[in-house]
Amino acid sequence: MSDFKHRYEELRAGQVLNDLDDAEFADLEQLCGELEDSSSYDPEIEMIAAALEGELSETYNETAVPDKLSQALMAQVETFTKGGESPVDSNTEGENGSEEERKDTVLMFMDAMRHPFAGWGAAAAILLLAFLLPSTKEVTTANYLAERSVLLEDTSSVVAEFRGLDGFEAARGSVVWNRGEQKGFMTLAGLPSNNPLEAQYQLWIVDPSRDTEPVDGGVFDIPKDGGEAVIPIEAKLRVDQPVLFLVTREKPGGVVVSDQVVKVVLAEV
Repeated sequence: MSDFKHRYEELRAGQVLNDLDDAEFADLEQLCGELEDSSSYDPEIEMIAAALEGELSETYNETAVPDKLSQALMAQVETFTKGGESPVDSNTEGENGSEEERKDTVLMFMDAMRHPFAGWGAAAAILLLAFLLPSTKEVTTANYLAERSVLLEDTSSVVAEFRGLDGFEAARGSVVWNRGEQKGFMTLAGLPSNNPLEAQYQLWIVDPSRDTEPVDGGVFDIPKDGGEAVIPIEAKLRVDQPVLFLVTREKPGGVVVSDQVVKVVLAEV
């Protein structure tokens, strides 16, 4: 690409973003006149640029960062720069980088929030927060706990406590199931971690109102890091009146009908 054409495209992009000074705008007008008389002028590109300019102009005029989002983002930046604990998670310096890297990240964050096109700035800020916030696994667990809390507050939900069976006496936990939402969660602790290539845990739900066969509640794994696992229930059929929740250990991928040779935990409603 010639320097002449490159300069034109650079100035045209600046015009779309509304950041040309008077001298640059004059240069653009001159180049436009010269290009219209040459084979380098592309009307289709000009139409695309004009459409983009209109979209960005509309974004600039009508889009603003919501107050709550702005406050939440700024609060995250404040705790991050102080090197303290995040509102969501605590990370080590090794995970978040050196002090200099932290300052650079915050400067990028502030630039994004001050961007003249507020919608673009908010999007950039959210992307930057991906660096600040905890891992996907931690966020997912937090989301599960939040959804579980909502179900626990609903008086129509069924709640029961798990007890460990033979060989798994140390296991404990609870289960909540909501008929209206057809949604539920288990919390389990004290279960041995499993190798998903060798075996997986599987939940079974007994609902006499539908039939005598238990409903498959989904397969899941227990990680090696220990602690309490929060597991969403994935019932394959509708469950309206559960009376029993049973976890077994099965082959990878689970089974359609369990022989229940290895029973792990049981919760009776």
